[in-house]
Amino acid sequence: MQLAPKDLYRLRQRRLAAQRAALQAHLVELQLQTLTLEMERRYGLLGKDVAVDQRTGVVTEATSAPGSPNGSQQPSSSARGEVVREPANHAHPGAP
Repeated sequence: MQLAPKDLYRLRQRRLAAQRAALQAHLVELQLQTLTLEMERRYGLLGKDVAVDQRTGVVTEATSAPGSPNGSQQPSSSARGEVVREPANHAHPGAP
């Protein structure tokens, strides 16, 4: 038994639609990262060990608590919807 050409066409169409949606979601994620980087530059947060709560806009110093594997006893920053940037240890070409 084999699928009818019309049904096979519809399956391929939906697979392509799913791939397109995944690519669009990835694009939006990249746009969010770009916007976050721009905001960090604008507010002078680049190279600083800070956490930014994306829901409230509150910027706090990222602190480490001894005894935990990631240096913190709180949930990870990404789980709280925060963006954490570690201090830059090397210069990038074209960076101010």
